[in-house]
This record gives sequence, C-alpha cells and structure tokens, in this order.
Amino acid sequence: MKLLAKPIDVLVVCFRHGKPMPYRFRFTNEYGDEQVIRINKVINISERRIPGSVSYIYECQSDKGSNSFRYELMYTPASSRWLLYKI
Repeated sequence: MKLLAKPIDVLVVCFRHGKPMPYRFRFTNEYGDEQVIRINKVINISERRIPGSVSYIYECQSDKGSNSFRYELMYTPASSRWLLYKI
C-alpha cells in the first residue's frame, strides 16, 4: 500500500461502544476533482500510539464498478482529524 496521509471529510456513525464507524468520505484527487467513496466494509480497526496521542487505523474495502479495493483511514480523536492514510 502507498502512504498518502491526505486530509478527508468523513461521514460517520457512532454506536454505543464509542468508536466512530466511517460510512463514506470525500477527498480531492490529484486532478482537483472531488470524489465521494462509500465504505462497504470495515475489515479491521487497530490502535496506534504515538507519544502524546492515540490514533485509530480503519482498514476498509469499497467497490468501484465490478472491482473492489482496500485502503486505510486514520482517525485522531485529540484533533478530530481523518486522513486517507494508505491506498
């Protein structure tokens, strides 16, 4: 996977367990066009501890036409930031 770390806008659903679950996100591609990606499946959620903060890595899968692709989103609760981390 290629490391991107691009800021994105995310629509999330919050459940009782407390972690936000991403539903879809919007980002600007390399051509300057905005794209909206619907998240079909969250495969895994892992916690990453960097000195001074905690981040959550969401491994996700989406469909584009008849193909599916995987990517990772990173959420940092301290700053309320979402990143398209890897693709």
